[in-house]
Amino acid sequence: MARRRVLTLHNSGQFQNTLEYLVPQFEDAFIFYEKLGAFYEEKGYSEISHSRMRRYEILLEFLKEETQIDAETAAQYMLYDLYLRERLKKRPSFAADQKPYESAVWAYRKEHRISRTAHIEVFPGGKAILFDYENRNPLSNNAATENVVLRMDNEIE
Repeated sequence: MARRRVLTLHNSGQFQNTLEYLVPQFEDAFIFYEKLGAFYEEKGYSEISHSRMRRYEILLEFLKEETQIDAETAAQYMLYDLYLRERLKKRPSFAADQKPYESAVWAYRKEHRISRTAHIEVFPGGKAILFDYENRNPLSNNAATENVVLRMDNEIE
């Protein structure tokens, strides 16, 4: 049962970038899924269905407890994958604080007339990405993305 639940990570397409980062860090994909499945069974997670957000949290828990993989880097891939699918109402617990960027993001939005339905996320290192939910990929349903340059002094570059 755990294997079926774990394979939804891959089959759903919702973890694409996260898996592209994680799987090559194992001997092969089978070993990754086997270890993750065993983790699900050990923790009792295979007995119930989980929300998408909870699946991300479990994957992060697995990485921290069972691997030497940099969980902070993996969390950034997870955040990117989450925002590709939807404009979240609540920020994930593993997401970096966006307070330092609020003024710059709003100035950029105003200057470029960015829809309120879009989201701009600033990742560690200052890389800002616009997630445009009004323009989606018709096959994956992922939001269109665009790198944006924010000026921290509220001026647009």
